[in-house]
Amino acid sequence: MSRLLLDEILPHPDHAIAHAAVFRVRPEQSFTAALDLDILRNPFVRMLVAARGSAAGGERPQRLSLRDMTSPPLGWLRLADDPGTELVLGQVARPWRLTDGGAVQALSPEAFRDFDRPGYAKVAVSLRAQPYGAAGSILSIETRVVLTDASSRSRFRRYWLVVRPFSEAIRRIAFRQLRAQLDGTKAPIRGEIEILRPPEVVFDTVADERNEPRFNPALTRVEKLTAGPLGVGTRFRAEATVRGRIAPMTIELTEFVRAQRLSSVTQMAAMRIDGTLTFGPTPRGTRMTWAWNIHPVGALALARPAVVWMGRRQEVRIWRGLKDHLEKGPADLQAW
Repeated sequence: MSRLLLDEILPHPDHAIAHAAVFRVRPEQSFTAALDLDILRNPFVRMLVAARGSAAGGERPQRLSLRDMTSPPLGWLRLADDPGTELVLGQVARPWRLTDGGAVQALSPEAFRDFDRPGYAKVAVSLRAQPYGAAGSILSIETRVVLTDASSRSRFRRYWLVVRPFSEAIRRIAFRQLRAQLDGTKAPIRGEIEILRPPEVVFDTVADERNEPRFNPALTRVEKLTAGPLGVGTRFRAEATVRGRIAPMTIELTEFVRAQRLSSVTQMAAMRIDGTLTFGPTPRGTRMTWAWNIHPVGALALARPAVVWMGRRQEVRIWRGLKDHLEKGPADLQAW
């Protein structure tokens, strides 16, 4: 049985919480997806993080993935790493204090293991992917906590009684997001296209919905509803012409990794559409893929096969229009 790096860091925790799931992809694929998953894509998680940030008065992160946790303002410690298999992050802090839970910074893995100053919690989070069958993986995430004295154990126990249900909810949401992402090839509306422009140019053009009427004649009007630069949470209001009628919609960006991944949710009166665009370099430009799930409601739900069929045709038209639009521009075309 393979060793668990987390056992070398915190072998005997006072508290522990773990979640695991099987994914029908290779371990390295599920590990990378989990490492980069931005849980702030979910509105409920964003609300929780905003509420805690407002209470603590600290800086709120714009995205929150395990890969981001070692950067400011979070500043977690990288304690152990088996690339593609297991990553252990840690923090010494007082989480029960909203306004004075400052972490002890710049600890080595050895200093983290030996730390015993009274009044603190040592927290370690492990992400691990293991093979499962011929082409699957078991992905697990576990958090362990060790308290440094009796008083801290009492304080953390009261804190954990309140926080644990929310922590478990966030983990379940994260696994659902991973499931939707890794099962994207099962989305009913999917495809790919090569565009002879760099990934940054293609991504920036597509990410700003205000550009879409330039290559999608069915979209007649788009306005940006949120202030600031594009990113997770950016919202647009748009209007499309469908069989001579105006169909209003709202679009929210739920994942924003420039030149790599762009996810969104589109809400219309009769349906909701969610999915992801991916962007990868090719010798001549960019391969862009799309995978959309469609959720018709009401009477339209009865006609879902026809809706999916029309959606597939429409996506091909839209992205061929994008290809023509970008490739007819100057070779050094930049996004607006």
